[in-house]
Amino acid sequence: MPTENSEHYRVILLYPERDLLQSGWLIGKKYLSLKAAMIKADYGQGKVILFGFRLQHRAQTHGNFKLLFKTFIQ
Repeated sequence: MPTENSEHYRVILLYPERDLLQSGWLIGKKYLSLKAAMIKADYGQGKVILFGFRLQHRAQTHGNFKLLFKTFIQ
């Protein structure tokens, strides 16, 4: 939803509309569907990357670590 501050952030990654999980179970998937999973926001003279999930959690895939390490490069 556009707001007066919309030019200060950009959605990088959205949760999909359906099939959020490859396996396991999820409570409240209706709240995640098509919502931002990662946002890049202006902060002062710099940028901040905001993650909507626990990127460093022990059960995350190796692909998630790439997201973490690439944030340091940008």
